[in-house]
Amino acid sequence: MTIMSPDKQLTSQSAAAILSGEFDKSQLLLPYQKRWIADTSQLKIAEKSRRTGLTWAEAADAALNGSMSVEAGGCDTFYVGTTKDMAREFIDACAMWAKAYDRAASDIGEEVLKDEDKDILVYVIQFASGYKIKALSSNPSNLRGMQGNVIIDEAAFQGDLAAVLKAALPLTMWGSNVRLISTHNGIDNLFNTLITDSRAGKKRYSVHRVDIETAIAEGLYQRICQVTKKDWSAEAEAEWLANMLNDTATEEDAREEYYCEPKNGGGVYIPRSLRERAARGPTIVLRFTGTPAFNAMPEGQRRIDMQE
Repeated sequence: MTIMSPDKQLTSQSAAAILSGEFDKSQLLLPYQKRWIADTSQLKIAEKSRRTGLTWAEAADAALNGSMSVEAGGCDTFYVGTTKDMAREFIDACAMWAKAYDRAASDIGEEVLKDEDKDILVYVIQFASGYKIKALSSNPSNLRGMQGNVIIDEAAFQGDLAAVLKAALPLTMWGSNVRLISTHNGIDNLFNTLITDSRAGKKRYSVHRVDIETAIAEGLYQRICQVTKKDWSAEAEAEWLANMLNDTATEEDAREEYYCEPKNGGGVYIPRSLRERAARGPTIVLRFTGTPAFNAMPEGQRRIDMQE
């Protein structure tokens, strides 16, 4: 007998609720999920709390794009996760949305790609439109020669995010989009650097922030109660959040996992040659380590606070 993890059980329950018509069609997605899909920026980043359903929303968008004709703006979509289970969960969600839209799509198929010295299983859905959704491994070379939208999930946890982006971003030359979705993984992570640079106007990514408080305010816990057949109450909601935060090993971990506040010291290695080069000369270096709340502020506000 196959035993599903709690995350997979919840995903399966959500799919069943949608396909059975349990939810009003205008309320299938929560407000922050709708805002994410409605943003048509070519480059988007979502910094998010854990398990808030942005990948679920991205699957809804991918299924719609795959089902449309070329005249209507249809396209292929390539999903890059960090594990095989993530890839399968995304493809399953896409298949569910295709059924919900009543669009013709194949059953989930499998392909084998050569990935260096091993074979990698890839999940694929083909649409009657001729377009497809394909879940790839995180090997950047798999994106080369492709054309379509790219979703980089848990971007902060990719083995080499810079290399994945190097392979993915040229796809925008012909109009495709690139989406990065992730919780944070340290303040020095490239994912956080892209967010900081985008907010400062140095990069053109559209940045979405969905912390746990935002998700709850827009109905996340109520949706969980709907799907899991539990009674909702404000008291139960408060207890649910308090338990999650209290169960986390440290407050710093909780702020990173649920409040989009990257931790100091993400474990990024700086080569010795760069350290020695930076250490030369008589210049006095002043270092300041801000609090998580300070580091989460927009750059302009941080500058004002430092001047004071």
